Amino acid sequence: MLYKVSIPTITHDAIITYLKKYNLINTWKERPFFSTLLDKEKTKIDMVYTALQLEYNFKGNVKGAGKQIYFSLHEYGKFMFPYITLVLRHKFSLPPKIVLPNNFFLNYYRKAVNEERKLIVDPDDVITRKKARDYREVLEKMIYSNHSFSIHIRIEDACYLNEWWYLRCILTYNSIVFQNPYTNKVKSIRKSDKIYPYHLFSHLLNSLDNGIVKNRFLRLKKRILEFTPKDARRDFLRLSPAKKGKIESIYNNNVKMEEMGDDSTDDEEDRVEEDNILQYK
Repeated sequence: MLYKVSIPTITHDAIITYLKKYNLINTWKERPFFSTLLDKEKTKIDMVYTALQLEYNFKGNVKGAGKQIYFSLHEYGKFMFPYITLVLRHKFSLPPKIVLPNNFFLNYYRKAVNEERKLIVDPDDVITRKKARDYREVLEKMIYSNHSFSIHIRIEDACYLNEWWYLRCILTYNSIVFQNPYTNKVKSIRKSDKIYPYHLFSHLLNSLDNGIVKNRFLRLKKRILEFTPKDARRDFLRLSPAKKGKIESIYNNNVKMEEMGDDSTDDEEDRVEEDNILQYK
C-alpha cells in the first residue's frame, strides 16, 4: 500500500486539455512564494499549477515515479490554511516557495527532531524545549487531520529522542512499522538480519538514565510487543553480539539531522502576518 497526502486536484481530462490548449497551466518552477500566496491583492485571480505528486510506503520511503497533478492556487491555500496559520502563530518561518503537503510536514518534522536532539544534550534548556513542543503541535495538527503524515516519523528517531510522543504517533497511526523488520541501507541492515523496531526500542530503554522519562516509554512496551512477531520479542541485552552491534551502529556518530532548506529572510517584503490569510478560510 502506498500513501500520499494530496491537495484537491483537477482530474477531469477535458478541463486539463482546455487548460493546456490555452497555456493556462504554470510549471512547478513558476510556483509562488508563500509571501505571494498570503497576499490578498496578488492572489485575487486564481492560477493553475502542476507538480509531481510522490507516493510513499509505510516507512516513508518514496516508491515509484509519482504522478503529475494539476491544482488551483486558491484550493491549495484553503487546504493548507490550518497548518500555515499554526506555523505563523508560533512565529516559525515558512519555506520560501509553496510546497506539497508531505514536504511541508517533513520540513517541520526535521526542525522538531533537531530541537529534540538538543534537549538530549541539555534537557534544562527552556527555550529549546518550548520550540520542540511548538513544532510538535504543528506536526500533531497535521497528523490528526490526515493520518498518512505519520509515515514520515522515522522509527530510529522515535527510539532515540527523549520525547515519547513520536513513538505514540507510530503506534497509533502507523503500527505496521512494528510488524516488519527494520532495514537501513546506510548501516547495511537487511530484512534477513531480523532486527525489529522493538529491538531499537529496547536499546532506548537500556540507555535512559532519567527514571521519569524511562517510565513514560515503559507504558508503550506492552503495545509495541503486541505488534512484534513472537520470535522477535527479545530484549536488546539478550540479542546476539552481531545484532547488538548493528543496532548500536545506527546511533554511532549521531549528528544533527540536516534541515530542509529554508531561504526565508527577515526582509519586510518576505514577512507574512496571520491576518493576511483570512481569505483562505
